[in-house]
Amino acid sequence: MAEQNQNTNQQKELRLQHLITGSLIGAIVGAITSLLFAPKTGRELRADLSKQMVNTKDNTVDITKRFGTTAKGKLTNMKESAIEKSSKHSMKQNDTSTEGINETSASTSEPTETIESDKQTVKAK
Repeated sequence: MAEQNQNTNQQKELRLQHLITGSLIGAIVGAITSLLFAPKTGRELRADLSKQMVNTKDNTVDITKRFGTTAKGKLTNMKESAIEKSSKHSMKQNDTSTEGINETSASTSEPTETIESDKQTVKAK
């Protein structure tokens, strides 16, 4: 079940990556096409291209930061979940061990109680 959820999450992340990549490529191609077909001088065209490249770079950095933040958050959640499951598992093992100890001490206390009752019987006689 956990593997199935992990595969589903990986597929979603892969789709998101493809969407982002496709959007960036489409934006770049659209910007270059619109600039090349616009009636501008070479100097204006180069200035516009430069501005578009800076904007694209800034957008890419922003998207990358958001993706990194999302990935970091997911990793933190996975880590916390693993720690929680590990501590629950340890608690179960400790409870099982304690039950065995309690059963052992209960069985060892019975002879002591028997000896004490025998001593009282002897004293009474």
